[in-house]
Amino acid sequence: MKSTIPIFLALVLLGCSADHKKETISNYVRYIWRINADNRMALLTLEETALIRGKDSLDILVNQFSQGEKNIPTADTLIANYEKDDLYNSNLLKKTELKIDSFKKISTGLADNSFFVEYTKSLEQLRDFTAGELAELRAEKYLLERYKNDPDEILCRQIRCRYSIRKEAPDTTSKTYTQIFYLSKDAKRVLAVRQQ
Repeated sequence: MKSTIPIFLALVLLGCSADHKKETISNYVRYIWRINADNRMALLTLEETALIRGKDSLDILVNQFSQGEKNIPTADTLIANYEKDDLYNSNLLKKTELKIDSFKKISTGLADNSFFVEYTKSLEQLRDFTAGELAELRAEKYLLERYKNDPDEILCRQIRCRYSIRKEAPDTTSKTYTQIFYLSKDAKRVLAVRQQ
């Protein structure tokens, strides 16, 4: 009896993870197609065709960055370049903010001066642009480091799904669709959908 309990628990856990895929995709399809009745939609096949891992994404990012380059850089080279760009943009952002602050301090009496107003506005636009670039650089660097440090991490699951949707009465004909769903690692969220 004791030896059957762990096997039973393992089967229950495996069954639950498979159900997440079915439940997540069913809920998504019902929502997108605005299906309220359960009998209007039927899942015909549900097959996990691939696991997208950190290494896959790292290869895509490196290749995307190096398009047109003769020598493809390593992830470490890209990370070092991001760090240099981060330092440059951080310094530019600080200098721009200091300049804006100093102009605001001397703004009394210059509010009607069109050159002063336009120059201040251009500095604010530069500040906003640089802050956006800095956020993007840091996000890309974070992803590169994450995928490099854990290349086997599962990022998403690729699921091939065939389903049919029946029209409402009086015309109850049905149509079959085949789509590729990209689900989160835990299979509880739909990240993307592609027609096949």
